[in-house]
Amino acid sequence: MARLEQLPKLKGYRNTFVIHSSNPYAAVAAMGQMSGRAQVAGPYFRLRTQASSASDAPAANIEGGSTEVEINLKRDFTDFMKKHTQYINVKFASSGSFADMTMRYLNTVRRLPIPRRRAVRESRELVIPAEHRDEYLALKDLIESGVNLRAYLARNLQDEKKVLRSDKLLNAWSIHHLHFRPAGSDSVLLCKITDDAVFMIQAANHIGPVSHELWVDPELLRIMHENWPEELAECRFRITSATPPKEDRIVVRQNNANFTATMSDGTTYFSRLTASGDCVDDRDRCRDIIRELAEFEQFVRDNAREFRDGLHWPEAEALAIRMQFDGRDCYFFEPTTRTEIHPTKSPV
Repeated sequence: MARLEQLPKLKGYRNTFVIHSSNPYAAVAAMGQMSGRAQVAGPYFRLRTQASSASDAPAANIEGGSTEVEINLKRDFTDFMKKHTQYINVKFASSGSFADMTMRYLNTVRRLPIPRRRAVRESRELVIPAEHRDEYLALKDLIESGVNLRAYLARNLQDEKKVLRSDKLLNAWSIHHLHFRPAGSDSVLLCKITDDAVFMIQAANHIGPVSHELWVDPELLRIMHENWPEELAECRFRITSATPPKEDRIVVRQNNANFTATMSDGTTYFSRLTASGDCVDDRDRCRDIIRELAEFEQFVRDNAREFRDGLHWPEAEALAIRMQFDGRDCYFFEPTTRTEIHPTKSPV
């Protein structure tokens, strides 16, 4: 738990989680919950494991042959990230470490929902300004028809450089904001976007001297809690803690720290920002990606003889194994023949 005057000193650390709370056990409880949730989430990658001609081929059983194999899965995943960001019209930032690139990639895909048909769910509190009523109805049709919503999302998503920035409201509470028209609007729709639905929370003006209060308003959580509490499961806190006053919430969010918000029935929620402004989920997934790629590589090296035998690969020739990615789905392949290799089970 951190006091307000300490927050500027902690801001910027990627692997640091800071929470401002009236409960002295809040930090320990939050870290325990997030650790448990990361474990329940399971592996990041879904390795294709069905039998194939390569894995089922009879072994050559050549003793004393080469067990060397060339494999670099960080390179392969970096290539995938570059191609995917090009596909969604975002410039890939290749500077920094592999972890830096992966965090930027995860942040970008978090901000840009995949175009697909989604149902529109409206809260009981939703009020659409009269001047935007027709635009809202048109936007609902677009959502339900599966149109790409990028033009309606945050303005900086239209800039290939600014798209790399973090959206703190999204990272903290998984709440997007949609404009009523592609050209932008003073009023926005606060909503949660999942694979199957868009949950319309409320419309609000985000321009003006008090607009920064909108992004830390626990009223957004209250509406979600009373309409779709299951959509806040990742933010639910197992201990109680008072909601800080508005002025404190603004300072906390400005410093990439977290605060709790307690509902009238006693349910408490907390936000999920790292001190660098990233989403805790992205941090956890980045760690999963790095660990799982290393485990995949070790699996291939440990089973190099089986890979060679299954492919009937000449002993005198160097063998390279690569990995093809399609989002989280992936499979091994030999790049010269493009032969897919499907182990009988995933090593992660």
